[in-house]
Amino acid sequence: MSSPITPSATTVATTRRRVGRPTGAVPVTDRLRLLEAAERSIAANGPTVSMEAIAQEADVTKPVLYQYVGNKDALVQALAERHMVRINTAVERAMGLATDGRARVRRFVSAFFDVVAADRNLYVFLTSAGASESWLQRSTTFADQSARPLAIVLARQRVSAGADPAVATTWAYGTVGLLHYITLWWLRDQSLTLAEIVDHVTELMWSGLGGTAQQPTPPGPSPMTTKS
Repeated sequence: MSSPITPSATTVATTRRRVGRPTGAVPVTDRLRLLEAAERSIAANGPTVSMEAIAQEADVTKPVLYQYVGNKDALVQALAERHMVRINTAVERAMGLATDGRARVRRFVSAFFDVVAADRNLYVFLTSAGASESWLQRSTTFADQSARPLAIVLARQRVSAGADPAVATTWAYGTVGLLHYITLWWLRDQSLTLAEIVDHVTELMWSGLGGTAQQPTPPGPSPMTTKS
């Protein structure tokens, strides 16, 4: 005679169902777990990944994904915020080890591209996913989120150096755009190594288009912009 099924065994069986299925006990769903699953799915499936594939990676139904995260635009915004935190953290850590101005600029650039290179599909997803009709608003929002903190740092550094801080906002938005579009080109063409692209951007930011060996105020925490 077979032994009866215990309550615990029943719970285990029902928890294997995807969250959102109308049956039994289910594991607790939280937003952070869904965002982490989204990043895994993007890394595995590429920047054109569907919301269905993301839901499958998270082991939930699409309605649950929409309930906890929102639509694709909301997902892009949430993932972009996480990505900016990673970049800023990496930049602050790297620049703390710099010994001079040029080294500080190079560490700034290198840390930015290191984070991008670690998950190339994610950066492309953040710059291309979402509804096209809301592109301008989302692009402006992310540019603001990236440039405004950088402008504050640049202004403080200009003041401490006895220079005019009025250039800080212009320089901050310029840095955001420079990094963003160079990154998109680099990810598409793959014609330069990581070290080469870092060297090229460092030279541009340090010496400028005129090729003079001026010493500009080194940048502060890294921006990250997406058109998402």
